[in-house]
Amino acid sequence: MTIKIITILCTYMLSFSTFASTDLIDVGLSTIDLDLPEGVPLSGFGQPSRRMKGGMDIKNKYPYCFFFKPNEGVLDPVQVKTMALRKDGKLVVFISMDVVGITNDFVKVLVKRLKHYGITRDNLNLSGTHTHAGPGALSHSFILGIIAADIFNQKLFDHVIAKVEKSVINAILNFEPAYLYDLTYKTAGLQKNRRKNAGHFDPHARILLAKNIQGDWLGGMLNYAIHGTYYGGSNMKLSADVPGALSNGLEKQFHSLNMLKKNRPTFLFINGAEGDVAPKRIGGRNNITAMGNSISTQTMNNLDKARPILNPQISFKQEKVFVGIPRLTIKKCIDSPKFSRFIPGVLKIPLIKAFPMKTVLSTIKIGDLTMLTWPGEPTTSVGYQLRDAVIKTGNKRPWLLGLTNDHLSYFTTKKEYKEGGYEACSSFYGHRGTKRIIKKYVKMLTK
Repeated sequence: MTIKIITILCTYMLSFSTFASTDLIDVGLSTIDLDLPEGVPLSGFGQPSRRMKGGMDIKNKYPYCFFFKPNEGVLDPVQVKTMALRKDGKLVVFISMDVVGITNDFVKVLVKRLKHYGITRDNLNLSGTHTHAGPGALSHSFILGIIAADIFNQKLFDHVIAKVEKSVINAILNFEPAYLYDLTYKTAGLQKNRRKNAGHFDPHARILLAKNIQGDWLGGMLNYAIHGTYYGGSNMKLSADVPGALSNGLEKQFHSLNMLKKNRPTFLFINGAEGDVAPKRIGGRNNITAMGNSISTQTMNNLDKARPILNPQISFKQEKVFVGIPRLTIKKCIDSPKFSRFIPGVLKIPLIKAFPMKTVLSTIKIGDLTMLTWPGEPTTSVGYQLRDAVIKTGNKRPWLLGLTNDHLSYFTTKKEYKEGGYEACSSFYGHRGTKRIIKKYVKMLTK
């Protein structure tokens, strides 16, 4: 008990003397349960255990399902969380939602609904947490629907987008002056590389923390690379999976540090370069809480490293980039070298109707932090390539916001693409798509 009291007092004293009035920024946070209708399909796994018996719901027995079975209940809440920041009239909004991915069509509709609140395509950043136990049927993409998401359902889409809209509005209504901190440290025991590269992942937890002028933690944002696949494809219940467990662990811990305890802090989860990173499953298959407890303990052990962000000016830029002509390369999808050597590399299936040739990239600066959105799932090596390229432009604190504002599947390096396998098979723009995005970011940051 004595140790806990000392910890609380230390967090209240943390760097307050460092701040000036110019370091205040308006911070608004909000958490809303998606409160999904009964019987929505789960998205993320395409294996038989999740698919409809007979292949399709021809008789229209289920209102939200066609290829996939309806869920069988709720393990833990699936939610949408928003963090809004405002400084000197400039507004930027971050949203994390417990879905496997967000497509551009969802972002476009949301921007239209929020334009009266100063939200534009430039200052809104919507991320899927990449849980594989969230709702499906939210994307117009027929290919994604067949693979793992089910066919688009307008009624479900309208329900979910209304919840997201409400979360953003609540965050803006909750604005209060606060101070920001940047905490970056190496985690241990939570991740593993799911391919042949043992230990190859980015272990850094990057946390943006907000504390109000009364000294209570409001919450913030966790940027961390990990797949939301803790429960596996046999699970048929809705869950925020690992991303939810990590956020929940931080929220409980920081709530316990607050003296006033007026509101529970809100922590968004935004993925990093997780294309080849899986959860390590500490605590056993059905004890996902252990993951949350671990991240909260490790964060507390490193809290003294939290760095005040002084004069946190906001700026953002958005530009389109040509990613390439989307194609499925058959050779990359054959795991066996014995057979793949007989498949010509030119044998490709065009996916122009399913995926765009251009996408939108965003850079967001908060003080000296530089955040870069990525429209899909980059591998660890891609994340390191982007980081190194950004640092060379003079931006020393880059964050990669994965699965943000669109989902164009996987992105690999040239070496990974040539090796083939699941990520290469799902890399519809090849290694050149990766190269084009990184090159575009360097141009955006050096203009």
